[in-house]
Amino acid sequence: MNQSTVRERQEVESKHGTRYTELMRLPYFDCVRFTIVDPMHNLFLGSAKHIMQNIWLSSPNFLPNDGQLKKIQDKVDNVRFPLSLGRLPNKISISFGGFTADQWKTWTLVMSIYALKGELPDEHLEVWRAFVIVCKLLCRTFVTISDVMKSTHF
Repeated sequence: MNQSTVRERQEVESKHGTRYTELMRLPYFDCVRFTIVDPMHNLFLGSAKHIMQNIWLSSPNFLPNDGQLKKIQDKVDNVRFPLSLGRLPNKISISFGGFTADQWKTWTLVMSIYALKGELPDEHLEVWRAFVIVCKLLCRTFVTISDVMKSTHF
């Protein structure tokens, strides 16, 4: 590859925020339409984990507190859970320590609203509920423009 080609590719990266790939030369390949969104790292290991561990659990008021974490764990433990949904989150009472990405997903999408109801102040629960709805919209196998538009209204 010559210097001018390298320079052109660097300009594309700098201008558009994407690296060049030979796929871009294919007439039927659309980099934008064929982009894969990674919700496991963005939504679950990123946002959900951050809200729980860095906002609620490390706040001066410690939302939820140790007693409430135990109640939340008890609620989760008493649910009959389909095996097809993966492992139940079982470390809630120790501040959500060591959840896998799959457990964060299960916790967020399936269990959290039920388990947090009555344990968080209503205003925190409503914000969390909106986050869960958006996660459900964006974690579908196919995400439509309508889904994206709905998710921006929360």
